[in-house]
Order: sequence, then C-alpha cells, then structure tokens
Amino acid sequence: MLINCCPVCGGDHSSSLYPYRGEHELFSDLMLAKCHSCGIVFTTPMPEENDLHTYNATYFASAHGGKPNDPLGMAFFFAMARLRVAYLERYLIAKQVTVSKVLEFGPGPGFFAASWLERHPESAYIAVETDTSCYDDLEKLGVEMVNAESLSDDVESVDLVVMSHVLEHVTDPRVFIDNAIKNL
Repeated sequence: MLINCCPVCGGDHSSSLYPYRGEHELFSDLMLAKCHSCGIVFTTPMPEENDLHTYNATYFASAHGGKPNDPLGMAFFFAMARLRVAYLERYLIAKQVTVSKVLEFGPGPGFFAASWLERHPESAYIAVETDTSCYDDLEKLGVEMVNAESLSDDVESVDLVVMSHVLEHVTDPRVFIDNAIKNL
C-alpha cells in the first residue's frame, strides 16, 4: 500500500491503519496511515489538489447533504462555537492580546463568526470559505469574504487567525499554515 510522507512533519515512517470510510467517491479506495513521528493520521494516497478543490467547493452538499438546519443540530453547533469563543477569550485576556480584526478559514455557515461578533461587534471579520453556498449566511453576519489566493495582497494585518476542521481539506498543511499566518 502506497504511503506518502507525512503531510504535517514530512516524516517517512508511517504505517497503514485501515481503509478510509468516507462515502464520497473522491475518498474511495484510500487508506488511513499514521505517522510514527508526529502521530497525525492521514489518507494515502492524498487526493489530487484539483479533485480536493472541487470537493471543497461544494463541501456541505458533498459531505453532509447540505448545511445543518435542524433545531437540535443548530443548537449543538452554536453551543460549540460559544465554547470556542469563551476559551479563546480567556487565552487572549491571559496573553493581553487585543483583537480588532479576525481572519477565519473555513467558517462554513458562520457559527463561530456569529458567536464572536455577538460578543465583539466592533471587530472586523473576514473569511476564506471555499463553499459558496455559505456566502449568504456569512455576509448577513457582516463577514467580508476574501479569496485565499489573493489574501496577502487584499488583506492588511489581522490580530487573530481562526480555523477548525480545515487542515484535512488541504493537500499540504504546512504550506497552508504558512500562508494563513502571513497576515497575522
């Protein structure tokens, strides 16, 4: 079974675990592997960049059958977002960091953005989201949408970069993080 180098640490000592159980055809016949250097679990072989981009462009429809809209699911996602905001606020206070501009990667329909802006309405909030079905929800919250490719040109410095459940959607997490923090 083909095992790529670890996409996070670059280590070449990994072992196969079991077949990936994703239902989308992009992930059929892939294995999960675990890096013995850093412990990350990743698919092998990694999907091609263009295929992953196409999948991400319609992520909620492709992976979940649409954006969450049932009351119990919505309550769960908002509760999780509020917990993340509270945790982040404690950290920022402890580090004496003042945030006036936030950049979020992969906000989806905006649960975290809504929770942050509810507590910090004076913040400028910009986001990079590949799934265009989320744009209306985000824009209604006052989130400015930007393109990842022109990010360093279009966006001045930010005080906070936020991402959750994003790295599994990119082929090279190290390069992605390097690019994500250029405006920090």
